[in-house]
Amino acid sequence: MRSDDRNQPAAPEPGPIVQAIIDQLLATITDLEPCDHDKEAFALWISTRPDHLLCGFCYQAAQVLAEAIQCAACPNTAGNPDRDAVFIAKLRDDLGAHIYLCHACTQADLSTLSDLAPPSENSN
Repeated sequence: MRSDDRNQPAAPEPGPIVQAIIDQLLATITDLEPCDHDKEAFALWISTRPDHLLCGFCYQAAQVLAEAIQCAACPNTAGNPDRDAVFIAKLRDDLGAHIYLCHACTQADLSTLSDLAPPSENSN
């Protein structure tokens, strides 16, 4: 752990929708096409290129070139920073994921998490 990481809050756990996407990704990882010039031994999966594992350069290019971003959980569009969510996680030592969710899936995922949270002291 780096010294500047000590004061950082713990990363939130993914909700059930994001967790299902991660589980599916991990289950099918061997079927995905790796980047031809991956020399970093760390692949990135991004929901704008769901059939590929990308090197850092191609991952950046996929973000820049993405036009119509689709939600990773449903056919809706995603990518609006004012309404939609992006979940970025290191899944393993050799794999990261960048998941776009539309507003509806984000709200569904968050509502499930809030149902699991203990009641606050102010609630009656």
